Amino acid sequence: MVVVSSSWKMWLVGLAVSVGIFLLIYFTVIKPTTDTANDALKTSLQQSQEQLNQAKQDAPTPAAKQQLSQAERLTACLQDAGIDTSAVQDCQAEFGP
Repeated sequence: MVVVSSSWKMWLVGLAVSVGIFLLIYFTVIKPTTDTANDALKTSLQQSQEQLNQAKQDAPTPAAKQQLSQAERLTACLQDAGIDTSAVQDCQAEFGP
């Protein structure tokens, strides 16, 4: 619905309602979803780091240890990058295959 009015009061009311709807949607849908996704990402990266540490201790050859060190550096880079997609791409370019 579009309402055209020359009244500045109607314009302010429309602006306030629009901002209110946006804030309601943001805090009830968008923010909880992104927080959940970020927490899942952090948890999975921490678990990866723990698994890499364990595998590095059990690695039978120096070549295997070197590959695990490379994977550790990639995981650390991804943890530092967080949700910054350009930083994630930089990590993949630097440490990826």
